Amino acid sequence: MTNRGELLEIEGKIENGEIILSGEDRAAGSLVRGIWKPQNGDVRETAVTSTDGGNTWKPWFDLVFRRKASAVGDAHTSADDRKAPAALDFKYPAAVKENDAATMEAILADDFALVTERRICSRKRAAAACAMNAKTTPSRQCEFGAIPR
Repeated sequence: MTNRGELLEIEGKIENGEIILSGEDRAAGSLVRGIWKPQNGDVRETAVTSTDGGNTWKPWFDLVFRRKASAVGDAHTSADDRKAPAALDFKYPAAVKENDAATMEAILADDFALVTERRICSRKRAAAACAMNAKTTPSRQCEFGAIPR
């Protein structure tokens, strides 16, 4: 489901410790490819799009998911680390679709930034403010939140 509420069918694999998913965004008329990989204890997600059948690719977005600071002595296991991106794959798009500012506040890092294909940069505060606007619908939501799934 895209942040526009449209179906995006993608499939992929795990290769060299990275999750690589790709498919076709029929609504946008483009191919999409997303890569999730561990990076210094965080998870980096990058995505690219192609409008010429995959001959050329341009950046769609690039973001990093960081674990929220935890209390001293709060141990996380590597199994928890592997589950984190999968959980965000469901929480973040759902929060965008439902304009759920509280969930966005909880899962987005304080220094969250997303740059879209139009080079529009959104920060955590803008994303949460946009979600709190009851007049905003997922298909017309602010330019943030574009998980290619």
